[in-house]
Amino acid sequence: MNIWQFNNQLASRLMNWNILNLLVGLLLQRGSTFWRGFGSQNIGWSVINLAISFGGSWFTQRRFDALDNPYDAAVQQREAQNLRRILWLNAFLDVLYVTGGGWLARNRGQDKLFWRGIGRGIMLQGVMLFVFDVLHARQVPD
Repeated sequence: MNIWQFNNQLASRLMNWNILNLLVGLLLQRGSTFWRGFGSQNIGWSVINLAISFGGSWFTQRRFDALDNPYDAAVQQREAQNLRRILWLNAFLDVLYVTGGGWLARNRGQDKLFWRGIGRGIMLQGVMLFVFDVLHARQVPD
C-alpha cells in the first residue's frame, strides 16, 4: 500500500468511526443529565473529526494532483514522514485532552452531573483518538 492509499484509508476510518460516534451522541441526548453531558462530547468531537476527515481527503487529493510524479519514492517518503509526524503530535495532544477532561470532571463536575459527563466524555474521546493516532502512526508505510 502506498502513502496515498493509506491516507485515504485513514480518512475513511476516521469518517466511519465518527459517524457512529455522532449517532451514539445523539442517542445519549435522551438520557440523564450525566449522559447528556457525555453525549454532547460525542457529538462535538464527531463534527470536528468529520471535518478533519473530509478536509484531509480534499487537501491530500489536491497535493496528489499538483505533483508531477506523486509516486516518486522521495515524494512518498516525505508524505509518509509528514503524516507520521502529524499523528504523533496528535497523540501528544490526545494525552492533554484526557488530562483536561479528567480535571473538568473532578472540578466542575464535582457537584454537577452535566459537567462530570462532559469531562468523562472528553476523556473517552481523548483515549479513543490516542489509540487511533498511535496505531496509525505505527502503520504509516515507508
